[in-house]
Amino acid sequence: MVFVEIITDDLKKRASTLKENVEKIHNLYKENKRKIIEEEIREDPLRNFMRTFAATSILLDKSEKNEDFLESLLLHTSRIDAQLRLGVILKHQIINRNSTYHTELIYQSSESYISESKVCGIALREKVISEDLAGRLNTLYGKRNRAVHRFFISNFEYFELRAINKELEEVSDEIGRILHELELEQVKLGVGMTKEKNLVLDEKTWKEIQKELHLKIDSRKTVVLIPKRSKLLPEVSDR
Repeated sequence: MVFVEIITDDLKKRASTLKENVEKIHNLYKENKRKIIEEEIREDPLRNFMRTFAATSILLDKSEKNEDFLESLLLHTSRIDAQLRLGVILKHQIINRNSTYHTELIYQSSESYISESKVCGIALREKVISEDLAGRLNTLYGKRNRAVHRFFISNFEYFELRAINKELEEVSDEIGRILHELELEQVKLGVGMTKEKNLVLDEKTWKEIQKELHLKIDSRKTVVLIPKRSKLLPEVSDR
């Protein structure tokens, strides 16, 4: 038996109304979701700060594969700045034997903000990084500034970015090892925000990380975790 669907003017009108209502609801959902995230950042800035590390890793991987050297440069320097901020927090918690942190270090508001150069100075003063590492960072920041702020008015050439990104990656890896040592010290002393479970990346933790990182990349998307049959950790799919 064959069913013939008759498209009447009334049916077209109802379908059009339904489409409009769905679009309105979807837009309201996106707007409200963004407002909720903004509220959460104000109330719990550390969560936003930490999720950005994972998001940056994803974006860096993509930009490097596409040879978007300028984007890689910006992501590398942004991550290094965040690593230094985290290093200062971990060090202060070890010294003070607590789990508190200064919000100004991880969240910029109209009232207060600690700049990139000041963070580098604090990290050096608190012995999170060595004088040699601080010097290398300042040199790299200078190269970054030539690429971003003085591209038109200096002899900087775009091809130089590949080598600069390599240097930035090496510095970031070095700071990452410092952070790991500070986390291990927190666990050993039983102080600070690092717990032993935080040092283990199991499947459950990985799923949570993937949900969080997409909130930083594009919170409008609905993220669905698709489990894989292999023993590898699951991937994220946007639906």
